[in-house]
Amino acid sequence: MPQEESPVEIFQRAVGSALRAMARVDELTVTFGADHPTISGDQAQLPFPSHELNTLDIDLVRGSADA
Repeated sequence: MPQEESPVEIFQRAVGSALRAMARVDELTVTFGADHPTISGDQAQLPFPSHELNTLDIDLVRGSADA
């Protein structure tokens, strides 16, 4: 039986897709972690949102992706 995605996983997938679209790089690999947001070549790392997905976390992740 397939497991349902958590709200955090859905959010991460959506942000990753949006970042790839804005960058116009389909092969861009988007990961989430505790380190500072970075982008290098075809790799991007964004801050990992908390499981509560509060407004501050959402703004931080989306703002990092937009930047």
